[in-house]
Amino acid sequence: MKSLYIIAATLLLSAVSPASLAQSRVIELSYEISPSLVRMPDSDTGELTAQSCATCKVLRLRASPDTRYTIGNQLVTRAEMTRFLAGNPVAVVVVMQLRGTSDLTRIVVNTSQHVQ
Repeated sequence: MKSLYIIAATLLLSAVSPASLAQSRVIELSYEISPSLVRMPDSDTGELTAQSCATCKVLRLRASPDTRYTIGNQLVTRAEMTRFLAGNPVAVVVVMQLRGTSDLTRIVVNTSQHVQ
């Protein structure tokens, strides 16, 4: 039985080998940002501007009709997200961009913290 565990562990470790990790790639970059430092796009193809901190470089991302807005597990519209952020200044906002582009892929707010 002990050898069965050793074989299982060996198989598991080989599945997460450096070679398989090298094949992994980052598709999206994410930024955790306070709502007070986010300016939402004013249209479905507008520009989001945000800063991770007061002295950080301004992030400028272009929204598209494919950009997703999620509050908790609920998909919402851009307008609903804008209203939610305006009313919840302590919410934690995660802004995601397609790596290597200025495309805004999604904005997610985790509602496990206390928000209104």
